Amino acid sequence: MNRAIKPSLLVCLVLSLFAAGAWPAGATTYWGGEASAIKDAYYDGSVASYGWGSIFDSGRSNWGGISSKVSIGKTTSTANYPDKYYVGQTSNANLWGFAPAYKKDANGNIVLADVNYDTWLYCTVSAYENTIKLNQPGGLTTSQTISSVTTHEIGHTLSLGHSPSSETSVMVSAGATNFSPTNYDKTELKSKWGN
Repeated sequence: MNRAIKPSLLVCLVLSLFAAGAWPAGATTYWGGEASAIKDAYYDGSVASYGWGSIFDSGRSNWGGISSKVSIGKTTSTANYPDKYYVGQTSNANLWGFAPAYKKDANGNIVLADVNYDTWLYCTVSAYENTIKLNQPGGLTTSQTISSVTTHEIGHTLSLGHSPSSETSVMVSAGATNFSPTNYDKTELKSKWGN
């Protein structure tokens, strides 16, 4: 009898967490994330070398004004673990950008974080100019595609995962179709961080 009760208690607990809002609010947000979405970004020298400073500025500002609990400033220092932005080239023709998260392990070493379970220390945003320019989706200019990729990758640093392909979203993984956050993205951001 005790074994028959345990599964039903588990189901009740899961349903209670969901109803109380302790379950992730959106299916496309990560459970993990940085402790706060009010943070800074550091631009590596590659950003200036490729002339992408204003592009990343635009990508950061695209997420501003949606939630009072989300703000990405800019810093010239790597102290205090800001997110770090890079631009470069890749040999992987299908990779436009990448935004891994990092944490400190028990020994104080910086290691990759599990986006769904860990509290992150910082993220890096890498954008790959050569593949972005090669893969122009229909309807967007090169500058709009670049803006879409940077906004998308910065969205990952805010704990947003890939949106279902059926959604109109800058966070869809199957190619750039939007170059700024849509209503869907704004709702997901607020579900993670609040108004």
